[in-house]
Amino acid sequence: MVGLSGLEKFSHLEDKIYRTIELTKTLRQENESLQKEVALMRHDMGSVLNEKERLESQVEKLLAEREMQVFELTGHGLSTRQIAERLHIDVKTVETYRARIKEKLNLNDSSELLQLAIRWQKEK
Repeated sequence: MVGLSGLEKFSHLEDKIYRTIELTKTLRQENESLQKEVALMRHDMGSVLNEKERLESQVEKLLAEREMQVFELTGHGLSTRQIAERLHIDVKTVETYRARIKEKLNLNDSSELLQLAIRWQKEK
């Protein structure tokens, strides 16, 4: 600012103040936007937790005792044959139980059943 007249110094200072105010407005808007996103994420997380709790209670309510045993053993990573041996039943019977479980829990395939059983087992 050396060599500038008083008016030029004032104008230069005024520009800095204006840029600072604009930057502050921008930061405030970004902060508000981030706060909204965080609030949405918290809401979504709450929904996920509620869904998990609902699913856990449904699993126990919807499945018969033997189906529950098959579901739990599936969650431990046992194969159909291993489950059959553990429960002293036929492999076809285990497959029937798995089909019933998928139907009752509205699962599309065996991989969804396995994923849910593992997740359910971890949450217990």
